[in-house]
Amino acid sequence: IAITGDMNDKKSDDTHVVTDLCAQLVEIAPVYYVPGNHEWPKIVFEGSTLASDLEALGVHFLADKYETITIGSNTMLIGGIAEAPVSYEKYASGFLEDFAAQPGYKMLLHYPEYYAEDTGALIGKDIDMALCGHAHGGQVRLPFLGALYTPDQGFLPDLTEGVQTISGTKVIISRGLGDDVGQIPP
Repeated sequence: IAITGDMNDKKSDDTHVVTDLCAQLVEIAPVYYVPGNHEWPKIVFEGSTLASDLEALGVHFLADKYETITIGSNTMLIGGIAEAPVSYEKYASGFLEDFAAQPGYKMLLHYPEYYAEDTGALIGKDIDMALCGHAHGGQVRLPFLGALYTPDQGFLPDLTEGVQTISGTKVIISRGLGDDVGQIPP
């Protein structure tokens, strides 16, 4: 089971929603989790114990790292990128270059913006599948029209939901389980 973060409200330190769900999911299958932009700064700068709490439950916590698994005679790499695309060059480019260069089937978790047409750092990289969240289906949506706005893609965003093939990578974008309740983006 692959989970892309942003399950925790960035204004709250209560992570029980994440840990409770993951505690149930690890009973079903292996769980691979990448923190979202709501969780990652709390872990890095505020001492949140979410990473260690999830690892104690048996969750594979993938923050700018990957794990290799073998299924039969097939090698699969599951990687998670915690850094926002704006931080790619400074914090994540080394991880992603190494990840993309590995042999085997590669699945990457998190930001769909890494596949944006004009700025996508992963376009052309040897990654087979990207499971993405982050855009939440667009923070402003209209029925029948879809997403009107998401902060990292602006107005009329393209990468908010669904399945696309971009430069040979199957990009699957989930609208997720939710977002900040009652919040309107700035």
